Amino acid sequence: DVTKDSLELSVAERIWGVMQELVIAVAELFGLTDEDIYQAIINREEDMKHICDIYRLKAAS
Repeated sequence: DVTKDSLELSVAERIWGVMQELVIAVAELFGLTDEDIYQAIINREEDMKHICDIYRLKAAS
């Protein structure tokens, strides 16, 4: 159990690291800070949900 929990944590940490790198890259591309991107995601949750829904529809078709 300890090994499984440790493996899951390391996978989650890797995923989070990739997400952070992606946010930083997008921020630099648009001349923003990564904090700007995080705030946009947090403060515009409904808009982000709409974008995700559109993506899911496109992927399903």
